[in-house]
Amino acid sequence: MLFGILADSHGLSDKLRKGIAVLKERHADEILQLGDVADTLRPDTVDECISLLIENRIRGVMGNHEYSLVMHHFKRYPERFLETTKQYVQSLPRRIIEGDICFTHFSPSGGIYGLFAPTDEQNYEETIKASRWPIIVNGHSHDPRIYRQLNGVVEDVGIQPNVAHRLDKESRYILTCGALEDSYCAMLDLTSRRFEIILLE
Repeated sequence: MLFGILADSHGLSDKLRKGIAVLKERHADEILQLGDVADTLRPDTVDECISLLIENRIRGVMGNHEYSLVMHHFKRYPERFLETTKQYVQSLPRRIIEGDICFTHFSPSGGIYGLFAPTDEQNYEETIKASRWPIIVNGHSHDPRIYRQLNGVVEDVGIQPNVAHRLDKESRYILTCGALEDSYCAMLDLTSRRFEIILLE
C-alpha cells in the first residue's frame, strides 16, 4: 500500500491542488490529509479546499483549524459555508488507523490538547513513548521530521527531502510530513517500509 500524505495547507488552494496532483503522479493508492487543510484566517478559501478533498475522495483527520471551524465559525456564521463543507469537516475523525499505523494531526492521545500541542522535542518524546501504535504519521509541525525510538532512546534522525528513508522493524516512529503551505508532502510505502518527504518545485 502506497499512501500519499498532505497536511497544513492552511487554506492555500493552489498548494493543495498541486500537492494532490504530485501524489497522484507518484501513484499513491490513497491520499490522506492530516489536518489544517483550511485556515480560520482565510475563511474565503474553506469551501474550495474542502471541495478539493471531496472531489478527490481524500480522507482526512481533524486539525486545530478544523476544530475551530466546528466549534466557532460554523456556529457563528453558518451561512458563509457550503453544507457539504460543514458536513465533511464535522465528520472528520481525530485519527485514521491502518493496521499498526496511526495517522493524526499531532498526538493520537491527549484529547483536544493533541490537536494544539506544542511540537517541541519533549512532546515528541512523550508522544512516541505513550503510543500504542509503532508508527504515528502526523502534521501540525511545519517541519518534516522523523523521530525514532529504539531500545528506549528517542532521537530525531533527520531527513532529507526527496530521499526515501527506510523504517526498520525494531524501531518505533513518528513521521511528520511537513506543511504543504511550505511546499512539503510525503509518501509512505508500507510494502518497502519507506518514508519520503517530497519538496514540491
